[in-house]
Amino acid sequence: NQHKRNGNFTTALIKHGMPRDTSLFAATRMKRKVTSHLKHRFESMDDLVKEYDREISVVVDMQRELIVLQRRMAMIALEMLSARVIQQAFRGWSARHKLI
Repeated sequence: NQHKRNGNFTTALIKHGMPRDTSLFAATRMKRKVTSHLKHRFESMDDLVKEYDREISVVVDMQRELIVLQRRMAMIALEMLSARVIQQAFRGWSARHKLI
């Protein structure tokens, strides 16, 4: 008994995956879903724009705080480095004077 070889449908399914809906309806389905959700959540586009503006202002404030923290961290790192350099220079100076 010979096994029946795979048909064209199975081969195409393995090669290309499941059939896809490429219609205009499918292409705009998600956009319409999101638009409908936003329409129900906000009364008007002005409310939506205000909500986005609030979100943007929160992000901008977070960025400003991050900049301040990064400056502080940079200054602390600079102070630590300069203290280390001064300490090494003093150790070298004191070692030279003890030898003399």
